[in-house]
Amino acid sequence: AMLQRLQHWLGTDSEHGRSLIVIVMAVFLDMLAVSFFVPLLPFYWKNLGVRPELLGFVSSVYQLSQIVSGVVLGYVGDHILGRKGVMLLSFVGSAVSYALAALSYKGGWVWGVVLSRVIVGLVKQTMTISRAAITSMTNEEERISVLSSLRASLTLAFMIGPTIGGLLSKWFDRSTPAYI
Repeated sequence: AMLQRLQHWLGTDSEHGRSLIVIVMAVFLDMLAVSFFVPLLPFYWKNLGVRPELLGFVSSVYQLSQIVSGVVLGYVGDHILGRKGVMLLSFVGSAVSYALAALSYKGGWVWGVVLSRVIVGLVKQTMTISRAAITSMTNEEERISVLSSLRASLTLAFMIGPTIGGLLSKWFDRSTPAYI
């Protein structure tokens, strides 16, 4: 009964309701982890001695990696691993990337943090794959509701995540949120 109410509330009352809930919850948890870590990047760059004139470069490696990987992972998801496989690759690759960033920050290795941003940029297509999966599992009428729930989960993650990440970095150290 509770699952049915949740499905109705999220707009996922269809035959794929459970899968859609899993996708929305996975995106929430993934974006929560992102929002723990990403707001701390300026502190990483500053503490690692990145000069202001290089800040644009080191900050843009993620976006450049995203552009390269979007098409490639779309193909891999459609023809090789499937969408679940690409989602798992995204989660595992992100975890490896964040751990590398934390270890590199603790070790004072600026290029390790840059490499971690390249890695996460290459594998992080969670929203793209989620939207594609939702689009293929829903009809036009249901799609708007489910995509809205997906966007709401992203917004909620970014509302609470930076606070949690900030508190973790204050209570422990600045690398702690990257490990979570």
